[in-house]
Amino acid sequence: MKKINKITIQNFKAFPDLQTFGLNGKNLLVHGNNGSGKSSLYWALYTFLQCSEKDTDEINKYFVPFNDAIEDTYQSLRNIYRPEDDDSFIKIELQGESPIKLAYDNFLDVQSSDIQEANKASDFINYKLLHNFYNNTHKKHLNVWNVFRRDFYPYLQYRSKSYHDWLGEIYHDLPKYPESDGGRYYRRNSWMYASFKDKINNFNNEIINLLNSINHQANKVLKDKFRINDIEIFLEYIKVLTWDEDWDRSFNSPEIKLSIKYQKDGNIHTNHRPQSFLNEASLTRIAISIRLGALLTRLATSEWKILVLDDMLISLDMSNRMIVSEIILNDEDLRDFQKIMIKVSLIYLETRLILQNGII
Repeated sequence: MKKINKITIQNFKAFPDLQTFGLNGKNLLVHGNNGSGKSSLYWALYTFLQCSEKDTDEINKYFVPFNDAIEDTYQSLRNIYRPEDDDSFIKIELQGESPIKLAYDNFLDVQSSDIQEANKASDFINYKLLHNFYNNTHKKHLNVWNVFRRDFYPYLQYRSKSYHDWLGEIYHDLPKYPESDGGRYYRRNSWMYASFKDKINNFNNEIINLLNSINHQANKVLKDKFRINDIEIFLEYIKVLTWDEDWDRSFNSPEIKLSIKYQKDGNIHTNHRPQSFLNEASLTRIAISIRLGALLTRLATSEWKILVLDDMLISLDMSNRMIVSEIILNDEDLRDFQKIMIKVSLIYLETRLILQNGII
C-alpha cells in the first residue's frame, strides 16, 4: 500500500507561508488550539483528492485571488492576507514517487486514475458533518437526504460510477431535444421519456439497497463496537426521487428518514425524532456508526487511501472517545488506511493509545 511521506501547503486557507508536514508513511496526529490551522490541513487533503474528478474551471476557482466584487472568486481557498501574485498550491509526496502538485492551471498529475481511485477509497469525517445528522427541530423527523447527497454519494460507488455522478446525470440529462433543435421535451408517451423514468427508478432502487446495507453495517458498529444493544438505527427512503409527477417538468425533494428503534417494557418502539429523545453523545455515536457503516459498505480497492478525522469526538465522553479511537486505529477493515487525526485537545489515555499505535 502507498502512504503519504510529505504534505506541503502554501498560501492556502490558514497557511500563508510554506508549511510542510512530514509523515514518513506513518499515521499523523495534528493537535493544536482553535484557529491554529488544523482544519486547513483537512481541507487541503480533501481538495487535493476531490480535484481528481473536477474540470478546469472547478479547480481553478480554488486558487484565484479573492475579490469581493467578482462572484466567481467566492470559492477561493487562498489565504486572504497574501499578495495576489504569490503562488498557492498543495503538494503531496507519496513513498517512492515524485511530488504531485495542485495549483492554478497545474492539476493534470492530480487527475490520474491512481488519484481518482484514492479519492473513491478515502473518507473525510468532521464534527460538523456528524452534527448535520441531527441538526433539526424537535417537531420534525430527521431528513438526511442532503447529508447523503453532500457527504456520502461522492464516495459511494455503483458499477464504477459514484452515486453523486449518477444523480448529477439524472438532474442534467433531461428527456429533451438539444437546444440547437429547440430544446423541446420529448412526448410523455415516447421511449426516451420512459427510459429517463426508468433511470430514476433504477437509482431509487439502488438507494434502497444501499440504505439496507448501511443499516446492517451501522447497527453492527453500534452493537459490536459501542456495546449498545437496546437501540437500532433505521434509515428509510420514505420519499423517493421523482420528476414530472405533477406534469410540471420538475424534480421533487426526496427524503431519507433517520429513526431509531428501542426496547421498552419488553416491546420494540420506533422514534422518528431521535434528536428529541437522545442526548448529543448518543446522537454522535449513531452518526459515527452510520458514517463507519457506509465506509465499511463501500470499501474500495486502491493502492493509496486515507481516513481524515477532524475533531469528530468533541461531544463524546472519555470512554466513548477511547472506543472510537480503538475502532479507527485497530479495526481490521480499516488497517489499510493511513489515518490523519485532527484534534483540539488530548487526554492522557488518548495520547497513550495513539502513541501505542505509531502515530506521529
